Amino acid sequence: MDRFGGDDDGPSEDEIDAGVDTGQLIHVEPLGSSVEYGWMAEFAATVGDARLRDKLGIALDGRGAFRRFKNVLVDHPAERERWFAFREERLRAAAREWLAERDIEPTDASAASR
Repeated sequence: MDRFGGDDDGPSEDEIDAGVDTGQLIHVEPLGSSVEYGWMAEFAATVGDARLRDKLGIALDGRGAFRRFKNVLVDHPAERERWFAFREERLRAAAREWLAERDIEPTDASAASR
């Protein structure tokens, strides 16, 4: 049983609403697609292989850019893994920034549950 009194599926909508109402939970807006698109463009610029860099640049042009970008990386496993690490670092930085803007001190939840 978790802190919300539910099972492993997570809290119910009512429990979430109550948590937001009491200030125990804060609504987090998802990052916009333009943010992730910017990260993909930033990553593409760091690729050392000129041919792959060009393919990624082409993939980022127009509708379906997210799918094409991922499809290009499927054939380049080392760069694909580098992309995942790059994206994860950007996500962590965005989370740290979001917390700092709200004067929230991050904690290590895994350590607290031990």
